[in-house]
Amino acid sequence: MKNEYNRGVTLIEIVVVITLLAVLAGAVGMQFHPDSANTDGAAALIQAHLLRAKQLAMTTRQWVGLRFSPSDKKYDGIAIPVESGQPDPFRDDPLTVNLNVNRLATDFESDAILFNGRGAPISPSGIPYNSPKTITLGANQEVRQIVIEPMTGYIHE
Repeated sequence: MKNEYNRGVTLIEIVVVITLLAVLAGAVGMQFHPDSANTDGAAALIQAHLLRAKQLAMTTRQWVGLRFSPSDKKYDGIAIPVESGQPDPFRDDPLTVNLNVNRLATDFESDAILFNGRGAPISPSGIPYNSPKTITLGANQEVRQIVIEPMTGYIHE
């Protein structure tokens, strides 16, 4: 007598195959996205330089900030003395940064934001901002927005 088994796929085999497929799909989905690194790094750098400008403004009692050039994808540190004879904090250590992003936009006057001696954001003409100001940067699908709050100059994403 012949003993034939009509063998099918067991539940354990199906679970193992599904688990392997899930691991492979997860590995493919976790690829490194350079666009994300570009925008994250650029946003962190801008936030650090805005904070530096705010601190310089408070310690030197000048108007200190950043001037953005959206078409060139870069920004520079700027200082406007409030009183004659105040030294330029960027004279010995100039600040010019070229960003590796596809998009750079601001919503403030003359693409420049300054901080006064109290750390509040102001326009280049010295008028305090009454609403949050933003810097938008992006690379392809990745977009980051940096917000500078009025009155306090709090900087966040």
